[in-house]
Amino acid sequence: MRSLIAAACFLAAPAFAATPTDIVGTQTGIGTVFTTKDGASLYTYDQDIKPDVSACVAACAQAWPPYLAAEDAKPEGAWTLATRADGKKQWSFRGKPVYTFARDVAPGTTLGDGVQDIWHVAVDLAPRPKGVKYQGTTAGRVAATAKGLTLYTADKDCTGKCFASWTPFRAAWTANPTGDWSVLTRKDDGTPQWAYKSKLVYSFAGDYTRGNLNGDGKDSARAIVLQPTPALPPFVKLHVSDYGQIFTDSKGMTLYAVPDVKAIQKAVCIGSCLKDNFVPVVADANAKPSGNWTITEFEGAKQWQYRGQLLFLFKGDNNPGDINGDRFAIGAGFGGFAVLRQRTLMEEAR
Repeated sequence: MRSLIAAACFLAAPAFAATPTDIVGTQTGIGTVFTTKDGASLYTYDQDIKPDVSACVAACAQAWPPYLAAEDAKPEGAWTLATRADGKKQWSFRGKPVYTFARDVAPGTTLGDGVQDIWHVAVDLAPRPKGVKYQGTTAGRVAATAKGLTLYTADKDCTGKCFASWTPFRAAWTANPTGDWSVLTRKDDGTPQWAYKSKLVYSFAGDYTRGNLNGDGKDSARAIVLQPTPALPPFVKLHVSDYGQIFTDSKGMTLYAVPDVKAIQKAVCIGSCLKDNFVPVVADANAKPSGNWTITEFEGAKQWQYRGQLLFLFKGDNNPGDINGDRFAIGAGFGGFAVLRQRTLMEEAR
């Protein structure tokens, strides 16, 4: 790689419109993410088709409480008010009513993000070039091509043999800079190429499908990670297995999650079955929730859970990386115990 003569023109990112005092906007790589003033995540609902009209009522509204505005609230910036059937006012962002999620038990939790692929964290997306999408990977949300292939930055231009591995992310001749994205002119053929935060952007030939990160760290290139995966609690590690990346405890023993342990105890894993086969992952006295890793009380002890599911170790796993407890107690319509895989952010939200 060698240096590129670049003609760059930056446009300042537009200032975000006014936000009501009871809503907090936090800047992230993908844009401004909104929460309540107490830190509870706000969500939008794909079924809310008509502007400022909520389709989430009755049982839906119990699981997804509408985020209500004060009686004297006034529209502000992109925030308007939806009037519910009972006459109460609900905040609405760009015509989409916003909600909290009943299962979000701690500030910063986003258990509702991606539920049924129709609930999404409320966000004002940052400006990006046409053809760039936010793709979920195990490292977090990255900038990607329209086909979902990860985009990378490099400090220097790619020439000669380099093209066997790296493809410049071309810009249209009429493309204009937007946000952190600028347009550079290639020295070798004079064509325009996108840059992110002044660094040239490429795709990698070794990425064969969406979400791959095979080029990260090669030839000094780095994936454009816009929103990193939330930090893991101190006792959790990642282990590469036949299942992909799975979570283990600090000793490398596989963690298992179960959707409804009480129902399974009644129908499938009866009597002493749970105690005979599983060990609850108990939280230390000073442990703190971290993102979607939360703590709840189960059978008299503080126990870790991930995305609302209790965590256990399987007594039949004798060595680090063993996965003998996967699919234990499946039956009667229950999902049973499952290896806890690292989900990508695309699976949790889009």
